[in-house]
Amino acid sequence: MASSSKTSSIDEMWRIETYGNPHDFIVRIDREVTASDYIFRIDLPGQTKKDLTATVNSGRYVNIYWRSEDGANIFNFVIRMAANSDLDKINVAMIDGVITVTAPKAKWPLQDPYLGYKKIEISG
Repeated sequence: MASSSKTSSIDEMWRIETYGNPHDFIVRIDREVTASDYIFRIDLPGQTKKDLTATVNSGRYVNIYWRSEDGANIFNFVIRMAANSDLDKINVAMIDGVITVTAPKAKWPLQDPYLGYKKIEISG
């Protein structure tokens, strides 16, 4: 599943890449836009936060990455956040196998997007 559109519609802001047994990656993804936040919920039953890495990369991309201990399976979820996402206040949590990514909406005008690489602490 992939999206390459340049618009920031909620349906066009994400893609999943998986490697390994495709049956290991039947996941549910819920997306929601509220008045104050962009919220993504990803179900990864049986996984814990110790297996995950979350980063902000190259401006507006949030990357959620999981790799099995033996390296045979990889789950990589990439979100291209909307232009008004406040990436300095992004929150990633994992509780009971559900990853929740919450990015508050920022007020305009925004600063230039972060162009480096920054690790996000995962709570939960």
